[in-house]
Amino acid sequence: MSRVLARSVRGGALVRRPGHSPGWTIVCAFAGFALVPVLALHLVPDYGWGWRALFVAGGIGGLLIGVMRRGLPDSGPWLVAQGRIEEARAVVEAAEELATRRSTEPLAEPAAVAVDTRLPDPGIRRLFRGSALPRLLLLSVLWFAYYVGNYAWLTLAALEEDA
Repeated sequence: MSRVLARSVRGGALVRRPGHSPGWTIVCAFAGFALVPVLALHLVPDYGWGWRALFVAGGIGGLLIGVMRRGLPDSGPWLVAQGRIEEARAVVEAAEELATRRSTEPLAEPAAVAVDTRLPDPGIRRLFRGSALPRLLLLSVLWFAYYVGNYAWLTLAALEEDA
């Protein structure tokens, strides 16, 4: 099997700085969460077209994601979990070829990794059992607190302007 399969199955990245791209994705997402309410506060009440501008900006973002997603291959681990071994092998070999072309050093041989190919329970009940339940509860509390904290001040600002 190819050299990067072990790295791919563990979810590792074929980049020089693993975690760099996901980190920037998170930074940009939270910057958007912070920026949109401020833009909305200034655009929506003052301009009749303000909500339309924000709606179009969100639509453009959605279209951009759709275009970018077209060239993104399925992940090797997901394909393996679905029993699509040959497709997973092709994805990993393509990633290895790309890494070999871009790298100035030869790729190291990975250590052998045991892979559990049993399919997990796909049902939604899985969210309410075992280790997923505390994570779901934490996410729910954080999500609620984030939205109350993020949008409550906008509601209060709008009420203050009406008074």
